[in-house]
Amino acid sequence: MDFKVHIDRKDIHAGKSNYIRKAITVGMNELGKEMVKHAKINIKHSTKGYKKYNHYGIRGKVESSYPESYPANQTGELVSSIYYKNAGQKQMVFGSTAPYGGSLEYGHRWGNTIIEPRPFISTTDDSFALHRRKQIIRRSTSKVWGTGGNK
Repeated sequence: MDFKVHIDRKDIHAGKSNYIRKAITVGMNELGKEMVKHAKINIKHSTKGYKKYNHYGIRGKVESSYPESYPANQTGELVSSIYYKNAGQKQMVFGSTAPYGGSLEYGHRWGNTIIEPRPFISTTDDSFALHRRKQIIRRSTSKVWGTGGNK
């Protein structure tokens, strides 16, 4: 995810650049927290019932989610591995540390077995459209500058 922020020269000369930088940082943190929360909720409530199979380490049969939907929550490892971190002032990394996260996101072929994609990172990023990102940045600007958003 990447977006640009333009800081006007008159704001820099007026000493507002530190406020703007702080507002962007606060906004990126809020956006990251909301994206992680959104992904976790959608994985926990994903529709199961596509296939039933034995899963190593879990008693009985488990159900997988449908392809192209959020992955099913079976062990909780994927949900607990979702994270975000700021990578510079205007960039954020949003992902999962689960070893099978990439296989779920993009699909995987293992011998004759094909695991169809169950995107959870790109789907969350797409659902947080640009207007939603701007709302969060605007809200964080109000927090930094006080109500009204400009100082």
